[in-house]
Amino acid sequence: MKFSSSEDSGYLSAFNFSSLTDIVMLLLIFFLLTSSFITTKGLDVVLPEATNTEQHQDLRVDVSMKGDGTIAFNGQETTKAELPARIAATIEADTTKVTVVVLRADESLAYSNVIEMLDIIKGAGATRFFLATERKKLEM
Repeated sequence: MKFSSSEDSGYLSAFNFSSLTDIVMLLLIFFLLTSSFITTKGLDVVLPEATNTEQHQDLRVDVSMKGDGTIAFNGQETTKAELPARIAATIEADTTKVTVVVLRADESLAYSNVIEMLDIIKGAGATRFFLATERKKLEM
């Protein structure tokens, strides 16, 4: 049994959500494909926290140091003796970009070990290097 009024407005009485669902799915796929997922290379170290940090988009080289003294260059374990040659080769391979060496040193390391590693990095020819930190959560 169909009830109808004498005034037929011509509008649909129910909203069709299928087109809205399509748009939401397309937006979801777009943002998933265009977002960049940041991965860090190197050893699993516990970084110290700092309130003021910044990120750079130059040619990045990661040097990681664990608390037990293990060293990694771009995720591959290496020794202190091999590290300067590997850094120098990376700097010389791409002269179009500024090479930035990021030192990821475990917070349990002695200050002298971190300074020794910075000296090795600088001796290999790196002019820009940074110490990686975790962003400290501000308490209010």
